[in-house]
Amino acid sequence: PKSMDWRRLGAVTPVKDRKGCQNGSWAFAAAEAIEGINKIATGVLVELSAQQLLDCSRSYGTDGCHSGFPQNAFEYLVDTGNGLSTASDYRFTGFNGTCRKHVSACVLLCFHCFLLNSSDDTEIVKQVAKQPVTALIDGNAPEFHRYKGGIYKGPCKDEQATPYLAVLIVGYGSENGQDYWIIKNSAGTNWGEKGYMRLQRGNHGLPLGRCGVNGFVYFPVK
Repeated sequence: PKSMDWRRLGAVTPVKDRKGCQNGSWAFAAAEAIEGINKIATGVLVELSAQQLLDCSRSYGTDGCHSGFPQNAFEYLVDTGNGLSTASDYRFTGFNGTCRKHVSACVLLCFHCFLLNSSDDTEIVKQVAKQPVTALIDGNAPEFHRYKGGIYKGPCKDEQATPYLAVLIVGYGSENGQDYWIIKNSAGTNWGEKGYMRLQRGNHGLPLGRCGVNGFVYFPVK
């Protein structure tokens, strides 16, 4: 389709605020991607626990609120066969904690994880038409943090900072001939367009697209 918005199809939970867990965006993006594919597969939308991923996946290359990538969370779930608890059973605390192994798991997962690494967003568009996907973007520029609305065209990078921000791509569209992605952040509803950004889509002379959005797109398949 020419446009897609998984929010309108009921596959996206409310925007979260990672608060002091500034580099924990990877866990929110991963949990939300699983929420999306679970809703598509079962018809039921359930909020899942980012905190479980923050606490329990450290042997897979994460460091809670300090660092990690969505694929680390997917690897933890696939390898261990652990289900992902609901957000209400395993609540977000805003800081690193000890893994609670006996929390009841709501969503038992049997899925694979795939990577789309493409300089051409055509394949990513095809996948987002099927489900929300995670992406890593360079969101370190002050202008990015101050974003309030419209189609964001940069700048993206702050030379003094290197961490990548993990987000959920929940759709795409066009406005006045300009293509965009709809990305869900985990910075609360006061950021951007009620917690979302419309990020310029297409290469525009950039090998991996605006803010590097095409570079590392991961998605679970249930």
